[in-house]
Amino acid sequence: MNELVLKETKKPATTPEPKDNNFGKKVNRIFVILHLFTYVAVSGLLTLIWALDETLGFFWPVFAMLGWGIGIGIHLIAYLGYYDMVPYLTKVKQQSMFGVLFIYHALVYTLVNLLIIMADIITPGSIFFYWPLSMWGILFGCHAAGFFTWDAMMNYEIKRMKGKYPDFDQKKLQLSARAKIANFWVLIAHIAYFVVGTIMIYTMNNIISSSRIIEGTMMWATLLGVHALGYYIYYYIDSIEGVMKGLIVHIAFYAAIIGWLIYIYTQVPTRIFYPLYPMILWGILIAFHVFISMKWDDLFKNALATVERQFEGLDKYDLRAKAKWLFFWQWSLIAHIAIYAVGLILIGITMAIEAVDIGLLIHPAMGWAIPIAIHSSLYVIKLKNIQGFWKGTFLIHLATYISVGIYLIILNAMIGGYPFSAIALASWGIGLGLHYILAYVR
Repeated sequence: MNELVLKETKKPATTPEPKDNNFGKKVNRIFVILHLFTYVAVSGLLTLIWALDETLGFFWPVFAMLGWGIGIGIHLIAYLGYYDMVPYLTKVKQQSMFGVLFIYHALVYTLVNLLIIMADIITPGSIFFYWPLSMWGILFGCHAAGFFTWDAMMNYEIKRMKGKYPDFDQKKLQLSARAKIANFWVLIAHIAYFVVGTIMIYTMNNIISSSRIIEGTMMWATLLGVHALGYYIYYYIDSIEGVMKGLIVHIAFYAAIIGWLIYIYTQVPTRIFYPLYPMILWGILIAFHVFISMKWDDLFKNALATVERQFEGLDKYDLRAKAKWLFFWQWSLIAHIAIYAVGLILIGITMAIEAVDIGLLIHPAMGWAIPIAIHSSLYVIKLKNIQGFWKGTFLIHLATYISVGIYLIILNAMIGGYPFSAIALASWGIGLGLHYILAYVR
C-alpha cells in the first residue's frame, strides 16, 4: 500500500466523546447485550426442545439460528464499526462505503446461502441451491473484486486524475476516484448479469418463443447501453456540467423504457393505452429535472446557505455533500407531490372509463399518502438537521403513524361496526411512545 492510500485511510486523532454520545453508546451497548442474550437463550431453548423430542428428526433449530444470526451479525457489525471498536472495521469505514457494504454483503450472502443449502438437503426433490448461490454469486463476486482491488484502483485513479486535474486538492481527488470506482463495479455487475442471463435464456429456454427472447434481450441491451453511456458521460466527458450530465442520462433512460413500452403495446394492444401513464408521470419528473438543471446555481445556493447555518467547521466538500442531500430530498418531495396529484387524476379518469365506483379512489389516495408522509419526514430530518438514529427514526415512525392512522379511521367510518381503528391506533401508540422515550428522554 503506497503513500496515497495511507493518506486516505489514516485514522484521525481521537477526541473525547460528547456526553450525549457516551449516553448513546451505553444505550446501544445494552441493546446489543440484550440482543445477544436473547439470541443465545432462545437458540438454547430450541435446541433443548429438539434434543428432548426424538420424533423431530433433523436439527431444525439451525434455521432459526442462521436466520436470526443475520440480524445479530448486522447489529454487531453496525455497533462495533460505528464506535470504532475493531481496527479493521474502522479502516474499512474510513476507506469507503463500498467496503462497509461488502462486509454486510459477505455476512448476508454466506448465511442466507447456508440456509438455502440446508433446506435443499432436507427437502426431497430436485437440487436447487446452486441457483441462488451462483446468480447472487455474480453480484457478490463483483463486489468482492472491487473490495480487494480497492487500494490499487484508488492509487491508479488518483494518479491519473492528478495529471488531468492539477487544480484538484487531495480530498476532491479521493471523492472523485471513489465514485468512479464504485460505479465501475456496478456497471461490471450489470454486464456480467446480462451476459450470463442471455446465455442461460438462449440455451435453457423451451417455453418462450424465440421472437420474445430476442425482444427481451434487445430491451435489456438497450438499458445496459444507456447505463454504459451514463458512466462514460459522467467520468470521461468534461465539457458538460455535472447537473446536465444527470439530465442527459435521465432522458436517455426515459426514452429507452418508454420506447420499449410503446413497442410492447403495439404487439399486444389493449383498450387503454397503458404506456401513457408512465409517460405522463415520469414526464413530470423529467420536467422537474429540466427546471432544476436550468436553475441549478440559484436553487443550490439556497440549500448551501441552509447547511452553512447548521454546520460550522466543515470543509467545502462536506458542506456541498450535505447541501446536495438536502436539495435532493426537497425537490424529490415536491416532484413526488406533483406526481401524486396527477396520478390520482389519471386513476380517477381510468376508473370513470372502466365504470368503477369513484368512491374507491380513496384507497389509492390514502395508500399513496403514506409514502408521501414518510418522504416528508425524511426531508424534515435533513432540513432540521435531526441527529441520532432514534430521533430520526421516531420522526419517520410518527409520519407513518399519522398517515396510516387517518387511513384506518376512514376505513372504519366506511365499514362501520366495531371501532377497530381506535384499538389499532391505541396499541400502536404504545410503541410510538416507547420510541419517543428512546429518542428524547435522557
